[in-house]
Amino acid sequence: DDMKIAFLYGWWSCGDKSFDFSRLYEDPQGLTGSELSCFEYARSMAARGHEVSIYAIIRGVPDRYRWHGCTIRPIDDLPADQ
Repeated sequence: DDMKIAFLYGWWSCGDKSFDFSRLYEDPQGLTGSELSCFEYARSMAARGHEVSIYAIIRGVPDRYRWHGCTIRPIDDLPADQ
């Protein structure tokens, strides 16, 4: 069965670093191993047919931008009770 999965990568993980998912791999700031692992795992789950959202500090893309089957959301949109 397909699942709804949310990946969280906020200030507690990366400080004030932001991510431009329209050029994630070409961005000169690069990615750490932790960032790469999180985003690639999310991408893999979406490729398997799951409904995946990534909540992160984003820049350069609109809310609900689609990246490799994942919906990109600002970390501030994460419901407080989650």
